[in-house]
Parts: sequence; C-alpha cells; structure tokens
Amino acid sequence: MTHEETIKRIQKLVPSVMELEFGCDVKLKYTSRKVRNAKVLAHYGGGKYQVQERIDSSKNEEEYEQNYGHCEITYYEPDSFEILGKPITLSVLCLALENNKTEVILTICSDGMHIGHFDQKGYYTYCYWNLSKDNFNDQSEETKTFIGGLLN
Repeated sequence: MTHEETIKRIQKLVPSVMELEFGCDVKLKYTSRKVRNAKVLAHYGGGKYQVQERIDSSKNEEEYEQNYGHCEITYYEPDSFEILGKPITLSVLCLALENNKTEVILTICSDGMHIGHFDQKGYYTYCYWNLSKDNFNDQSEETKTFIGGLLN
C-alpha cells in the first residue's frame, strides 16, 4: 500500500480525522492567487471558520503574515475549500488499528515505540515509531510501509 493509500485507509477507519474543526488542514481555493494550504484555528458558529494559511518555508514569515495572515471560510461555500483532514498522529493510528481489528503489541523503548505484529506464519515483525515526531508523515519510510501492511 502506498503512503497516500495508507492515509486514505486511516481516514476511512477513523472518520473524525476528516471533520472540519480545530486543527483540520484545508486547501483554500482562490481565483486571484494560487491554492494555499491552511489550518482551522477557530469555529465561530453558523458554519464560519477562521483559518491560518500555512507559511511557505521559502518565504520570510513576517512578510507572509503581512500579505496573507488570517482569513475566514464559510462551511456553506464548499467550493471555496477542500478538507484535507487532521494530522495522522499515534493516537489516530491506534484508533485505526483497533477499528481494523489489527492486533499489535506496543512497546515503549528509550527514544520511541515499537509497533509489533505476529504475521500469519507466527513471525514477530515490528516497526519503530519516533515519538519526537508525532505525525505519520514524519515517520521513516520503513514505518509507513509497515503500517500500510497492517491496515491492508
């Protein structure tokens, strides 16, 4: 399973990841400038949300804030944005594994966590989850591949 397929599988197993609320990533669609990634900061009620556009690492942060900063999106105008979902954290991954009925053994080690599994032949295999990086996207390629295999 590819990384993108694994994320889609996790989003299917844990639908709350795709709810439009604080911490959700969205893609804003503008007619006058490029599509920009943003994160939901607040919900005002009545379908209105405040979002902060993500800072492009190639730009000066202060200049970026002056030019873009905060803006509002309205939930009732779905054509103005696309929901990308909340980050896939270790807790979200654990919910996905539980909802997938995947039995795993979690072992905390000095600087991370091993996510282990007995395969059909009885062999124990595991991957390493770096606890200093809680986002699935920031984990090693080996870990992403292993998790994809568990959710397949």
